[in-house]
Amino acid sequence: MSALEQQKISNVNISPTAIKAYQEILTTGIKPQQATIAALLQKVPIASSRDLVNITGVERGTICRILYNLEKSGKVIKSHRATCPITKHIVSFYKLAVKD
Repeated sequence: MSALEQQKISNVNISPTAIKAYQEILTTGIKPQQATIAALLQKVPIASSRDLVNITGVERGTICRILYNLEKSGKVIKSHRATCPITKHIVSFYKLAVKD
C-alpha cells in the first residue's frame, strides 16, 4: 500500500472481524492487487468501486475486475446496494467476507 493510501485511511477504526478476515486473506496467497484492495477494505469496512478508485487511483475497470474476482473466491461480499451520492445511480457496496 502506498504512503498516500496509508495517509488517507490512517484514522479509521478496525473491527476485530475485519482483522480476522484480512488475516485469512493474507494466508490464501491472493494476487498483490487483490491484497491491496482487501487491505483497504480492512481499513474502510464498506466501500463502493468509486470509493476504491478515489482512494487508490486505480482505474474503475480494474477495481471492478478485482472486486469480481474477490467476490467469486468468497473473500469479499456485496454489503448492500444504494444510491451513489455522486452519480445518483444504484451501486453495490462491498466488504470483506468473514468466515466463522
